[in-house]
Amino acid sequence: MFTDCSALATFRVGPKYRTSLTGAVPAATASNGKWWSVNAQRWFTASQIQSSRNKTADTYTNYETGTDPQAVSFPDVPKSHWAYGVITRGVQLGLFSGYSNGYFGPEDKVQRGQVAAILWNMAGSPAPGSGAKTFPDVKSSRYYYDAVRWASSVGVVSGYDDGTFGPSDDVTREQRAAMLRSYYVKVAGKTAEGSAADFASMPDASSVSGWARPSVGFCFRNKIMSGKSGKIAPQATATRAETAKMVVFLHDMLY
Repeated sequence: MFTDCSALATFRVGPKYRTSLTGAVPAATASNGKWWSVNAQRWFTASQIQSSRNKTADTYTNYETGTDPQAVSFPDVPKSHWAYGVITRGVQLGLFSGYSNGYFGPEDKVQRGQVAAILWNMAGSPAPGSGAKTFPDVKSSRYYYDAVRWASSVGVVSGYDDGTFGPSDDVTREQRAAMLRSYYVKVAGKTAEGSAADFASMPDASSVSGWARPSVGFCFRNKIMSGKSGKIAPQATATRAETAKMVVFLHDMLY
């Protein structure tokens, strides 16, 4: 089940992580144990980071449990993969996972049911509300059943005009942006600011659907979404790796 990247400041991401920062670690954190170097892919003590000549060119993460981030690994997501960090963190946070065969499929297309499941996991897997919809193509035996019903009850997703949901339908980049903005507003209760002005410099800005412009603008403004080969490519199919980045970044904004 699975349900674009920039430096992070302090954030809270769950029990396996404490804080993450770019640059030198403050002396006050010396008692917090070892820090994982994203660039070097190994542990450092706070004092080692302080004296390192690369102390301002790396991102370090302090793990409360000391769990090695390499404990989560997929043969198709090597450390050199641009999404290695966000995929690792997302899995450890319980937001999504790999396939039963041990692979992650970073370039695979992401589907509607998968995105609903990711957002449901982020919300803490709550029970569907009274407004939950029943879709004929969302079977109770599927992993996304409760997720889709919950997402429909809070207004994060909706079905098609014919009453179906299409859980196996591929999600476009602008559709995914809309789902994440809906979560930010309807689940987290935040005010989402964003407009076409936030991505006006992109060469294909005019290709973003009118209904999706506030969502794409919100994602660009908050670095949740970035270009794909220099373009927005709003109607292009979203990949699992891209979605992992966006979801983890949204999570870090909120929690």
